[in-house]
Amino acid sequence: MQKKQLTKFATRQSFPPAIIQLQYQACLELKKWVGCGFSDCIMHWDGRKTDAYFITDELENFKDPVLKFLDSPKADELFTTTNKLLNQFNAYINSGSIASSYNFMMSELMPYIIGTIVCSLPSKFWQDEVSKKAFEKIEKFRVSGDKIALPLTECVVTFLEQSGLPFYSNSALRPIGQKLESGFVFSKGEFLSSSFDKFLEKNGYFVEQGTFSSSEKISGNAAHKGICKGTVKVVFDVKEFGKINEGDILVTSMTKPAFAPIFPLIAAIITDEGGTLCHAAITARELNKPCIIGTKIATQVLKDGDVVEVNADKGIVKILERAK
Repeated sequence: MQKKQLTKFATRQSFPPAIIQLQYQACLELKKWVGCGFSDCIMHWDGRKTDAYFITDELENFKDPVLKFLDSPKADELFTTTNKLLNQFNAYINSGSIASSYNFMMSELMPYIIGTIVCSLPSKFWQDEVSKKAFEKIEKFRVSGDKIALPLTECVVTFLEQSGLPFYSNSALRPIGQKLESGFVFSKGEFLSSSFDKFLEKNGYFVEQGTFSSSEKISGNAAHKGICKGTVKVVFDVKEFGKINEGDILVTSMTKPAFAPIFPLIAAIITDEGGTLCHAAITARELNKPCIIGTKIATQVLKDGDVVEVNADKGIVKILERAK
């Protein structure tokens, strides 16, 4: 059997299983809007972060349809529908009914989840080919989506807490229970208590591993200019905010609205992912922080305590001293 390559689409902080299931369902329903979609969205939770993967050939075939879709009236229809639904979701949240909010999210918010996939793919992989018209749509969607991202996750967590259920517990997860807290693979609608390597081997997949240069430099795209030095803190989850000190350099896969409390403290931002439309880039411009995005490997190469120089004028991170 010929092996199929996987491309990492995103690295995120801990996703509640309910949102993982929504994302998978959205991948199946993309065809209704865009004309093509994905057969699977593979998630790997390692106990600290979640990596999401698509089959590489399917991702490449998705490019032209999604760029065409973003320039079409159908995209306007999707985003208009999404805004109405987000307003309804906010109304449920503001009413204080967590159960109603959760049920609405699970049954009605699919267009929003589809929109997040459609808008984030061009900024990650094909940003040079996005038209001005599509760029404006993506930016408008991102702004409205940022406002809902944190309440969405908090709604799931609160609902599980109020229902007396652990974070990784629902009808789909009970057969393997607490095993999931330390790691799982999600594929084709199922949660598997399997190591990622064993999953890849069993299903005929492989992930192309990046090669790290022996030099003490990392390069990326300059999202906002500036030069500074500081101590690295690698953060994937809000639970890790306590280790941030004033003047630290934030290194993460990608920032999100929940990171707002630590932005005033940090001196610069370095991310694995992102394009000119991403949350980190826009936040850095708003707060006048040096920012380098799209390094692909920063969270793998840099460790807590490393001292670095961030040269966002040139898009280069220079490692000055390794943590002992």
